[in-house]
Amino acid sequence: MTGGKENVILCERGIASANRYTRNTLDCGSIAAFRYQLSGLPIAVDASHGTGIRDLVHPATLAGIMAGASVVLVEAHPNPLIAKSDGFQGLFPEQLRALVRAAREVWRLRRELDRSYLASAAVEKGYLARMEADKARLFRSGHGHNPHKGPSDGVLIRRWCGPWSLPLGRSIAQIASSSHCPTSAVRWKCSDLIRLARMPRFRGQGHRFVSADGPRSRFR
Repeated sequence: MTGGKENVILCERGIASANRYTRNTLDCGSIAAFRYQLSGLPIAVDASHGTGIRDLVHPATLAGIMAGASVVLVEAHPNPLIAKSDGFQGLFPEQLRALVRAAREVWRLRRELDRSYLASAAVEKGYLARMEADKARLFRSGHGHNPHKGPSDGVLIRRWCGPWSLPLGRSIAQIASSSHCPTSAVRWKCSDLIRLARMPRFRGQGHRFVSADGPRSRFR
């Protein structure tokens, strides 16, 4: 482009990863990054090469469009079963027609939803101006955010985990298996919930916990 070439299209067609099920890993994150942050160039998504599996081309293509792609590359064949090359990722004619219809609908939806996209830079300035006030409000004395200090009355468990705070009746195993609970919060709660359960306000309620080594315990 520095030499005057302006009709350039970027293409996402998969990257190498630990995933061995698909031919490559289609990186929709890079599509969004180039569409909304790194470039103003049009982006193509090639889900045929990106997945290598014809049954995944349809959903992966639509995901690429929603991520920011405006061009679609697809491999198809009158009969992929006898194709000389890449037949396993080539679409049957019926699949191609269905994908074209779906891609048109998703494209219209993406263009409509793009109007609601809000970059961080548009709102960040106001939050920077009130950082000190928010620190004073959220990290009041006696309610610090250091997870290693240990709670005095259970308040810190709720504050540290935020939206991931769970009822005391839930076991550590259930907490750890939750997809919404960060690992750091689980590690902190495993030790402090035991101390919390021994406090007078919770004693005698029969809450069950699972210790780190597995066996169940009941604190009364």
